[in-house]
Amino acid sequence: MIIKDVVEATKIRLRSPYFGYAALAFIGFNWKAFFLLSFTAGTAVDRLAAFDGATSLARLAIYPLLVGIFVASSSEWMKLVFNWISSYPARRISELDLTSEHLRLMKTAELEKARSTLMEAREAELLRRAKQDEALSEISDEDTKRRVAAQLSDYRRDADEKSNQPPPLPSPAIEILKHLSESKSDEVRVINYLEGDTIIAGKFELTSGSSPRLFTTYIEAIKTLEKRGHLVKRGQGRSGAVYTLTSTGWEQADQIGAAST
Repeated sequence: MIIKDVVEATKIRLRSPYFGYAALAFIGFNWKAFFLLSFTAGTAVDRLAAFDGATSLARLAIYPLLVGIFVASSSEWMKLVFNWISSYPARRISELDLTSEHLRLMKTAELEKARSTLMEAREAELLRRAKQDEALSEISDEDTKRRVAAQLSDYRRDADEKSNQPPPLPSPAIEILKHLSESKSDEVRVINYLEGDTIIAGKFELTSGSSPRLFTTYIEAIKTLEKRGHLVKRGQGRSGAVYTLTSTGWEQADQIGAAST
């Protein structure tokens, strides 16, 4: 039991950082002496003489203990330095993820608000048309009723056709297509750098650091072009995203390029 307790106590001591570093330093300083002790030909006395010649008291005890003290005392400082160096990119990556999530939530809220406004407008239009139909039914003259019904039907058909047309592209989206048309390029890149994100479309280039608010409008313009089918996302990664023009995007870019000349 006593020997077992001694062995367990020795294991606990060796697991501590200080004794672990000292043991490694001991092996490093005296490996050649142990090699000679193990493989030197001759008697035990000859081996011990070779061992004594390859080492000393300082290499056996003093140097390993000093190295253990130095490494054990400086290990936390080195860990602090490494954590401080790696904290900036980790913080920057976290900020980029939060910014992307914030933009996504803002866009989702904006789309939900637009959808709600559209539903309210449609409901109001249905009520207005119902009132018109009710007023039309009160006309006693049949010829007048048919004429007014035909005109009302034409007006409603024109209104429905106009309402189904997509709204005009925002000016940042038009500018992106214009630069693509001028440079004969089909690629839009959003590149993520540590110092800020960058949009590249032909010769056009905009960084988030120069104007964060303007940069956000161009990011939304790219999403609008993707939603309209003018751009398609070709790749997405930590370094950024790549979009390319579709056939309708080329047609739109050519129309904008021709109109600007």
